[in-house]
Amino acid sequence: MTVFELAPDPSWTLEQWRTAAGKPTINELIEAGRSLTEVDIISAAAAQWRASTVQSWLNGHIAHYEDARAMIAVLRVCAQRVQSPLFDDTRLRAHADLFMRSEASRQGGFTPLSSDELAAIAGTPVPDADPRFNDADLLRKVYPPPPVIPYGREDDLRRLIDVMRESLITVIVSDPGNGKTTLAWHAARQAVRGGLVAGMDWNTDKRVMITAAGEERPTAAAGAPLRFETIISSAIRRFGWDDLRRASDLQLPALAAKRLSEGRYLLVVDNLETVPQSTQMVTDLRGLLEPRGDLAPLASRALLTSRVAVNDVPGVRHVHIGGLALEPTVALIRALEEDSGYPCMCTDSQIERLWMLTKGNPLLLQIALTRGLQQNIQLEDILNDLDNGAGFLTVFDRVFGPLVKTMSDENPRATFLAVYAALLPDLTHEALWRAWEREYFDGEPDFHATLSVVLRCGVLRPVPGSSGEYAIHPMIRRYLSSL
Repeated sequence: MTVFELAPDPSWTLEQWRTAAGKPTINELIEAGRSLTEVDIISAAAAQWRASTVQSWLNGHIAHYEDARAMIAVLRVCAQRVQSPLFDDTRLRAHADLFMRSEASRQGGFTPLSSDELAAIAGTPVPDADPRFNDADLLRKVYPPPPVIPYGREDDLRRLIDVMRESLITVIVSDPGNGKTTLAWHAARQAVRGGLVAGMDWNTDKRVMITAAGEERPTAAAGAPLRFETIISSAIRRFGWDDLRRASDLQLPALAAKRLSEGRYLLVVDNLETVPQSTQMVTDLRGLLEPRGDLAPLASRALLTSRVAVNDVPGVRHVHIGGLALEPTVALIRALEEDSGYPCMCTDSQIERLWMLTKGNPLLLQIALTRGLQQNIQLEDILNDLDNGAGFLTVFDRVFGPLVKTMSDENPRATFLAVYAALLPDLTHEALWRAWEREYFDGEPDFHATLSVVLRCGVLRPVPGSSGEYAIHPMIRRYLSSL
């Protein structure tokens, strides 16, 4: 179990449920149980808990129904303290059913909690679980699993939700590894919980993901690229539009558009930049989601993630995010250390240097830390390798290679310009133009067209408030310098 969110599963032990609830200590579990005095069926059992008893459950199984029922209420309290969705109001029935038949409980499991028992825990009647809005099903399509807590993204989350309220299609744009998928997941869930939409569906073109060890791993989406028709079919299954299954392929887009206009749904597409003809897909999504009639209110929406901005489709709004600030970087590293069993393996000064080198890129932070743990390498040596690129070129190629390929496919000369930019000590518009003029002789129009591709792909970014200066992520610079 890590700080990353996993769909609850019958194979989960009590230790895994505890970690998903914020990993409270044994004493905190006991204290939370004793605080639930207003719930008689919980307090009666929790009052008998001792540290040795809870430890035995963590090592094995909960033997009695009353204790398992009380543990659900206790883990719910602990999860609320750290803003984990475990056992929250919309998932209480589904998660409780899983808990009672999971490895946390005795062999063979227990019968599910009754509606009255769930109402006592929640303080309000709990509706029947609706499989169409089960986050666990969607989480299996999110690669890699997102953190339970979106470290350092509170402001970005608020900003993104504000844009989504007013936009038909919103695109999260950022460098590889900066957490676009994580932000999209938490924003989509918040949009449902906050009533902006009634339900969400998730599709991805992330056919290969980069693990925390920096290795490539095929996902369940591996194989054929994502198609617009797949998004429609997925929405039909997710939202229970069973009657549309009998419609012909030609009829489906119009029928799905009508359903989307009649309700409030969110369609999420992750990793748009690898979709063939991605601009056409966004255009098709816009046609699917546009309100019917000039005065019709905005109903359903789409949220996309992409390394590359979408500039050619009207009505699309972008939300750009950077890496984590220093404080959430420290929080993330400490949480990863705790999960690994090696707390405080990094000094504060080492974390600060790691943050400066990676610009707070969450994926690169994890890869650096995991390499130290798995290969028993001193963090100081890893930091030096990151600084000069040694030993990380394969990782950089996996993380940044697809972005460079996207850029090169659109304009082969863009790679030359990006590589030259990585070698420049002073990265200015004038210096880039001089390099272009020496290599090519076809004038400024082609130079500006090529530079616009490099900028749209986010390899270079204008420095705010400057006159013709650009910035480049230090790790992208290391990678491009090696080409």
